[in-house]
Amino acid sequence: MNREPAENITADLKKFPPLQEYIQGLKELMKMNLSVLTTKEMADVFYKRVVLFQQVFGLNPSECFNEREFYRVRMNIQENEDENLLRTYSYPPASACEKNGRANLSGRSVFYCSDHAGTALLESKPKEGQIGYLSVWRGNAFRDVKYGVCLNEELKAENPYWDMKNTVNKFVKDEAVKMAGGKSEHFIQFYNFVAERFVNEGSPYSLTSWIANEMLYEGQWKDYIIYPSKANAGDGCNMAFHPNSADTMLRFSKVMKFNFLSKEGSYISLNNIRIGELDQNRMNWRKAYESELREIMPAGNYLK
Repeated sequence: MNREPAENITADLKKFPPLQEYIQGLKELMKMNLSVLTTKEMADVFYKRVVLFQQVFGLNPSECFNEREFYRVRMNIQENEDENLLRTYSYPPASACEKNGRANLSGRSVFYCSDHAGTALLESKPKEGQIGYLSVWRGNAFRDVKYGVCLNEELKAENPYWDMKNTVNKFVKDEAVKMAGGKSEHFIQFYNFVAERFVNEGSPYSLTSWIANEMLYEGQWKDYIIYPSKANAGDGCNMAFHPNSADTMLRFSKVMKFNFLSKEGSYISLNNIRIGELDQNRMNWRKAYESELREIMPAGNYLK
């Protein structure tokens, strides 16, 4: 883990109010109606209470990142879109992003995906009878990948990123003491506040979309950010990639077209499944193999 370098840290530390007043300011930020604010007004309100936005990030070596798979689901493919084009399964154009998402401001696109196929499917909120497309992407990085971390204290031990959460929490506490001394608890409270908001903030995601934009698009850039999946009750995690990072560091592997039937417990039922794979510039569709379906989503009930 790493933290972004902070300029004039000594001067900034003097701006922090007493701890309880700082915590109260974070609570006020949580309760405010931020949806009516412009981006500049949002920054003013944010920094008035937070004072210093100290970000935590990790660096994933390319050889490790390239062993990973990422899953993305679309349930809303329109009639004027072509299921045989790769771009159909990637991030939308900025012009189509009319509302904030949890990790994107309106008018800004990100590549949303998940660490598990089941998580990606639940995040898409499918309805019975809908046709969906689950695309599989592999890491294809040419350098170390920089990611921002927003993992809350309540992350379940079953979550594959539970160990990372513990490592980050220890790092935040240790670095806060080194950097801020008597003001270290302010940094710990801020990190936990951001991580909690990425799980629990509801639409229109005024705060997390702004924070994500700062992390992905602004000065202290990240290739992607990671945060727990609320739709999957914290059992999995979601990622939001900057479009340029998605273009250069992710490689399309295949897409699974399906008809969604139901979800019962941990089992998701699908049928009419076809697999699309690129052959040169053509998308070839074929019957799905049972073995690959189990590899993509083990907790699934695949009906022919």
